[in-house]
Formats: sequence, C-alpha cells, structure tokens
Amino acid sequence: MPLNFLWIGLIKAAFPAAKIIHLTRNPMDTCLSNYRNYFSSTGNGHAYDQIELANFYHHYRDLMYHWYSLFPNEIFRCDYDLLVANQAEVSKSLIDYCNLSWEPQVLDFHKNKRTVKTASVSQVRSKIYSSSVSGWKKYEKHLQPMYELLEKNGCFESWNVKSYN
Repeated sequence: MPLNFLWIGLIKAAFPAAKIIHLTRNPMDTCLSNYRNYFSSTGNGHAYDQIELANFYHHYRDLMYHWYSLFPNEIFRCDYDLLVANQAEVSKSLIDYCNLSWEPQVLDFHKNKRTVKTASVSQVRSKIYSSSVSGWKKYEKHLQPMYELLEKNGCFESWNVKSYN
C-alpha cells in the first residue's frame, strides 16, 4: 500500500526483528502509478494532483532516509527496474534477507490462486513485465509540473542507502 512507509517506526518498535522491504522505483513511474489509480480509502488524496503528489513523494523520500538512519542494515531496498531486468537474482537476495529457503515457485508467483485485495490485483496475476519501466515518458508533456517539482527537490538522485542487492 502506498502509505505503509509511514508506519516503519511503529512496526520496528512493536516487532524489532521485522523485515522491512522498500521497493524503490523511478519517481515519475511511482507518481504516475499513484496518479492514475483510484484509491477507495482515505489518505491518498494527494494522488490526484501533480503538485501535491510530487510534494508527497519528496516527503516520503525524506522519511525513508530517516528510517534508514534509524534502522541501518534493517531495510531491504529492492530496485524495481533491477527486479524486472533480473527477477531471479533479486528475488533470491530478497528471500535470503528474509531468512527463508529458496523455492523455485517464487518465480511463478502469478500462478498462486490465493485471494488478493489490492489495487494491483491484475499485476499480481501476471508475470513480471517491463512495460511500466519508464512508462511515464508516454505522458511526459502532460506531467511537466510534477517532473519539474521532483527535479527541483532532488528526487531523481539515486538512493544513497545500504542496499542488499
């Protein structure tokens, strides 16, 4: 869920051994994904305005750096583009971080028949695909306000945190 990052401190206080996974992605792809989704719950109103969304992303990024500083080496940063390009290697690193045993079925997650109750239900039922990588560029001329604010706030800089992959 887009707001789960807010609760990392609480999660770590309640469950100190909790494994935190932070999926990072191109800021424009992240924002576009939120911008074009309808969120039925409250708390995501920022997703419907480019300026609010860019500001929210900037604050999210700042808070994540705070969590990384409080919990060094306790957050697995998973780069979405790397996952798409090399699903097996990144998945194995993630499984290792979680102290789980590797099972080849991990790569066939889309075949799982369990109930999924998220906005991404259709993606969960599909293999990993690359069409969303840099997908924002199709709408580039319409997303300039968001792009300019993200750029101004340094959101395109690479994540400078300890990464497990």
